[in-house]
Amino acid sequence: MAKPSPENFTVVSSYSLSPNMRRVRLASQSIQNYPQDAEGGYIKLAFPKHNQDKPLLRTYTISNIDHTNSFLDVDFVIHADGGPASQWSEQAQAGDTIQIAGPGAGKPVDLSADWFLIAGDMTALPAIRANLKRLPADAKGYLILELISEEDKQALDLELSQLPQQLEVQWLINPNPGINKVLNQRIRSLTWLEGKPAIWLAGELDEVLESRKHLKAQPDILQGRMYVSSYWQHGMTEDRHKIEKQKRL
Repeated sequence: MAKPSPENFTVVSSYSLSPNMRRVRLASQSIQNYPQDAEGGYIKLAFPKHNQDKPLLRTYTISNIDHTNSFLDVDFVIHADGGPASQWSEQAQAGDTIQIAGPGAGKPVDLSADWFLIAGDMTALPAIRANLKRLPADAKGYLILELISEEDKQALDLELSQLPQQLEVQWLINPNPGINKVLNQRIRSLTWLEGKPAIWLAGELDEVLESRKHLKAQPDILQGRMYVSSYWQHGMTEDRHKIEKQKRL
């Protein structure tokens, strides 16, 4: 199947969801061609490179989509080192344009499971949010979110009252993501519930690899009900991370 051609999108607005998360709203009539369930899927944004014709491609999750008004939202974690995507999101103004290709299908959690373990850091929040919206009201299990600061809780952009009552929410505050393996430590300390779980985990490469090794050793893990992915790697560019991810994950 041919890859979708990039389309021009226009910035509608750009604002902070939390101290370390910024949301950019982008509009295009091409959204009419996106499936209704595109939220949680991925798109590729083409950021211009200084003095180079070929743009820098970066993959992001669709946080929200509105077919009626032809816009979608993309959330960016603001990095201290000011990577190109992070810089663009902070500088984006209404009327700016960017090319976007997609969408690609998301990775929804298996809703037929007896219980759920959904975990990730701030890079995974948009995809996690999409999965949480799909959970049945009687879903039980664990939601573990690693944030850079307490104030970043609002970046989930969901009220806790909207979540299933039997889904235990655990917040992990880690000002140094990728260094302190707090997410992996918490996953290893969980009390394993009865029944067949569905697992959805995404974050830093080394950390999710350690967690995957532990999870595979747990009872009632079925093939196809565990999704583990990395969205970044500490100390590496995205291009290098993609190579490492293909080799190791």
